[in-house]
Amino acid sequence: MFLLINNIKVLFRRLNQKGSFAQNFAITFSGSALITIIGFILTPVMSRIYSPQEYGIFSVINSIIGNLNVFSSLTYLGAFLLEKNIRKFYSLVQLTLILNFVTCFLLVASLIFFKVPFLSFFNIISIDNWIYTIPLLLLIANLNSIMNNWLLRDKRFKERASVDVGSSLVGRVSSIGYGYYISNSFSGLIIGDFLLRAFKFIGFLKSGIYTQLPYLFSGFSINRIKNLAIKYKDFPLYQLPTNYFNLISLQLPIFVLASYFGSTTVGLYGFSVNLLGIPLNLMERTVAPVFYQKAAEVYLSDKTQLKKITSEIYDKLIYISIVPFSIITVFGDVIFKLAFGAKWEMAGVFTAYLGFSYVFKLIVNCFSGVFAIVNKQRLEFICNFIGLILRSCALFIGIYFNDLNLAVLAFGIASFISYFIISMLLFKIIGVKIWAKVIKTLVLIALSFIFFKGIRIFAELLI
Repeated sequence: MFLLINNIKVLFRRLNQKGSFAQNFAITFSGSALITIIGFILTPVMSRIYSPQEYGIFSVINSIIGNLNVFSSLTYLGAFLLEKNIRKFYSLVQLTLILNFVTCFLLVASLIFFKVPFLSFFNIISIDNWIYTIPLLLLIANLNSIMNNWLLRDKRFKERASVDVGSSLVGRVSSIGYGYYISNSFSGLIIGDFLLRAFKFIGFLKSGIYTQLPYLFSGFSINRIKNLAIKYKDFPLYQLPTNYFNLISLQLPIFVLASYFGSTTVGLYGFSVNLLGIPLNLMERTVAPVFYQKAAEVYLSDKTQLKKITSEIYDKLIYISIVPFSIITVFGDVIFKLAFGAKWEMAGVFTAYLGFSYVFKLIVNCFSGVFAIVNKQRLEFICNFIGLILRSCALFIGIYFNDLNLAVLAFGIASFISYFIISMLLFKIIGVKIWAKVIKTLVLIALSFIFFKGIRIFAELLI
């Protein structure tokens, strides 16, 4: 009892220590938990307002923005935490701002001249002039990414968490209100997304960044920006293609399914991925920013500490994530039918196919910053390129046999293999013994699946 009380006292002492890893973790967890609760409460409401077809159109638009977002800053955002000189940091921000505004200008010009071919290529003719919202949404998203990484560098975890919670609530409530009172078309989802990004933009500015803007826009130096672009050239050379291969391999089903199976199928798949993203984002938003900031800090002073922190957090993430993703894998179709209505049951089937891959997607998303910290971006690039090939082949197996279920199932298996290999390589490069991790992890997954599958079989026999 005395030991338990003493441990609790130590925990509270760490939580009260300003800027500590425990306090930062607690702040990001509380914010992520609130976002998750908002998602679970409001998503069933949205699913009864918007149809799978409308979700499909919105998923394609979001995927286009996501793809362009990767190129907009050439991934120089990843260097924000690595640059310790404040003047050079401001120059890095200037570099990313220039790149983002140039990208958005080129996109506007392209849409003016090639609007119809663009709409036809992505099979979204019905959105017509709403296509011009893409550059605006992209610009706000890019600016938010810059400020988000800026606050992370300044260890402003509380501000980031509060803005994320508020923007999530504003975005979902806006979509529900527009869909219920005005129109339940894709336009309501776009407007909700715009208000979410706009709220986040204003919130980040008010979190203290606006006070630093005079310093940001003073002392502009082309030579300094050029030198920093060269110094961190590995980010656009290796991190950019790495991030893009990872992104396009995940979004490949949206573009491919839209062409072969229609926007309704894309809506079901997109809804499935969004729901899987709710628990994933809870843990990722909690761990990734705090871990990356701490890992970049300890790697310079004590490399063995990085090994210890990474291994400990991995074990905790596995224990926490296996149960919810096992449940969604085994009971996905039932849960979706009961929670969202019969029209979304197929989305539950897709969720079951993807469930276990999200366990290791969580691991990779939380720890991928290690590649940049230890200067192994090339290895990450190779891994993600192989992952893209695996997912592409898996998806097109289903296309070849004209079997939607086979396409998504094969994609889920390929994703599981890709993420598992990358997560194990992460441990290898920092000196963690991986075979013990491999055996332990696979055994836990197998036992969890067998347990919940047994429950389902038993329940079906009773019914």
